[in-house]
Amino acid sequence: MATDDVGGDAMDAGIKVMVHPQHEPPFVKELGFAVSPGFHTFVAIRKEVITTLPAPYGDCQEKGSQKYFPHYSLSACRIECETEYVINECGCRLVEMPGNVPVCTPKMYECAYGKLLAVTEGDLCACRSPCHNVQYNVKLSTLKLRPKSVAEVQRMEADFEMSDKQIHDNIAVLNVYYEALNYESIVQIPAIETEGLLGDLGGQMGLFLGASFLTLVEVFEYLMDELYGRVLKRCCRCKATASAHSGSPSADVLSVNINGSATQLPQTSRA
Repeated sequence: MATDDVGGDAMDAGIKVMVHPQHEPPFVKELGFAVSPGFHTFVAIRKEVITTLPAPYGDCQEKGSQKYFPHYSLSACRIECETEYVINECGCRLVEMPGNVPVCTPKMYECAYGKLLAVTEGDLCACRSPCHNVQYNVKLSTLKLRPKSVAEVQRMEADFEMSDKQIHDNIAVLNVYYEALNYESIVQIPAIETEGLLGDLGGQMGLFLGASFLTLVEVFEYLMDELYGRVLKRCCRCKATASAHSGSPSADVLSVNINGSATQLPQTSRA
């Protein structure tokens, strides 16, 4: 849990609180909730673990090459991106930024703060959500403090007393507790994998078409036999045509009668 003042320029009085995992740097100003003085604030939290899939199923970031933080998180990526941008542009870092680079002097503060606004408002940091994310959902409820009861406790623990106005303006009580001892886990799984897709396609073909692997083999065998038969017929036809054109030369045959006359017989050819 991290706390922060609401800021010197703010019109409100109190603190901002954010419940976050220990390895994740907090963005209290953007994501924190306010705790007002003069009230007893109860915070019920519930842990939620979200696990998503990386590419090709999703677009989350499994691990990142973090320079200042050991674990990758969305906030760590943003802080590191903003820090590197300010350091590269101004040669120094703001006091709340991590690293060993010298802190900006008052003269350089204007440059650093301007570059920080440019990188945040221009959305120059492209950070993806982590594949494993832990977050805490909070429910708030408040009760107004009773000055007399607070004054009695104050007298028991300190040597000075506070007026009702001082108690209302300066004391805030905060209780943080688990709403339940269990937690919610949301896991993203692939709708279908490659093996399952192929199995489903084979099952659908077998159900609606009566087809199987043996059927495909038989179809392929039929096509090959048909192709072989066509090629064989074409080859035989070519051989028959060649034989018809390559016969023996024709010869004239004469028939000689007894009386010495000769008669020419029709021409014959021999293959």
